[in-house]
Parts: sequence; structure tokens; C-alpha cells
Amino acid sequence: MKLGLVSVALAAGIGLCSAASAQEPFGGTYIGATVGFNASTATFSPSLTNNGQFADYVRSSFLNAGTGSASAAGLNGGVQIGYNMRSGTFVTGVEGDLTALKLNISRSGTGTDNGAITFADDHVSSNWLGTLRGRFGYVTGPMMLYATGGLAFANLHFDHRSYNTNIINGPFSVSSMKVGFTLGGGAEYAFDKNWTFKAEYLYVDLGKLGGSVGLSGIAIPETYGSDAHVRSHLGRIGLNYQF
Repeated sequence: MKLGLVSVALAAGIGLCSAASAQEPFGGTYIGATVGFNASTATFSPSLTNNGQFADYVRSSFLNAGTGSASAAGLNGGVQIGYNMRSGTFVTGVEGDLTALKLNISRSGTGTDNGAITFADDHVSSNWLGTLRGRFGYVTGPMMLYATGGLAFANLHFDHRSYNTNIINGPFSVSSMKVGFTLGGGAEYAFDKNWTFKAEYLYVDLGKLGGSVGLSGIAIPETYGSDAHVRSHLGRIGLNYQF
């Protein structure tokens, strides 16, 4: 009889522990959504072949016109899905997200040298960003502090045009899926057995996107090119639902 009572008590205890474990925050599969703010910068680096058509001061005016950077900011919103594995106060997991944003960075530059004047216009754009990241957290009470990092990817579009009084650099446009990296961190608060609120920062580096075009109106062929290096800072808040 005593043995039976002990068995029942143990079974009940195990059941309670299992239920508590199942309701433990920051463990298991979750989905969610975020809204936030992003600030992005593109750094432009031009190049020009040296086949003998141009004097040094003309080359200098082209390169000066196309060198520089520009920034833009906007709102973003997205969705995410992830999985956490919790061991005591430590959490490891993986998260993937897709964010809609408005990235439009434009720049106009002027280069002068010894009377040569060149003008350049650059524009970089994208309307979405994705990441696939690991998360590494520490839980204290209902709060988890975490670091995160991994891959970032987006489809970037780059338009360039430069010209001076006698030489026209026909415009070029290039689009490409760029894969870079992201690093960041955040805090997540469990206000319910299934719901958490988070605030997060991500730094994103998408690398360089470049193109080139031959100059027209000259006797000796020369090629002008330019690279755009795109970086972004994202701050966002969101809700997650843990299954």
C-alpha cells in the first residue's frame, strides 16, 4: 500500500515537472513578427582604365566625382521563425527572418581638376532583407539576454551615371542577390507562458555590388566602373509565440 502511494506520488511529481518544463519559456519552436527602423549607408568606389586616352587631371575628375558615400533611413517590418534549446539558464537556437524595408540610397557628386569637370549619380535600392542566424542567450527570471549572428541576404539594385562636357559614361544598371553577414543582440521578455516580447539590434554588411561601362565619344577605349558597398543598422521590436 505504501509502495503504491509512493508510486502515485512520484508519477504525479514527474507529470508536474513535465508540464512545467513544457511551459518553460525560451525552449522549443516559435513564430513571430517585428517592426522597426533601419539606417543604411552605401560607399561608392569608382575605377577607370588607363589606356592613354585621358590626361591625369581628367582621370582625377572622373574618380573624384564617383567617390563618396550616402545614407538613408526608413521603417521595416517582418516575420520570423525559430527554435530554441534551453539547458538551465543557457539557450542556444536558430532563427530565420524575412523583413520588408525601403532601402533607397542616392548620391550625386562633382569632380574637378585643372578645369576638367565630371558629374556622377549613384542609386542603390532594395525592398527586402533576410537573415539566418544563431542565437546564444542567458536567462535570468523571465528575461533572456542574447547575442546573435549569421548570414544576411538581399536583392540589391545599383544604377550609375557619370558624364562631363565632352565624354559620356553611358549609364549602367546591375542587380544581384548579395549574401553577407549580420551581428547583433537583444533582450526577450516572457510575459506569458507562450508569449514573449523582444527588442533587437542587428548590424548587416551585404558586401559590394559593382558594374562597368565603356566610355563613348573618345578615340581610345576606356572603361569606367563603380562598386557600392552596402551596410545597414536595424533596430526592431517584436512578439514571439512559443508552441
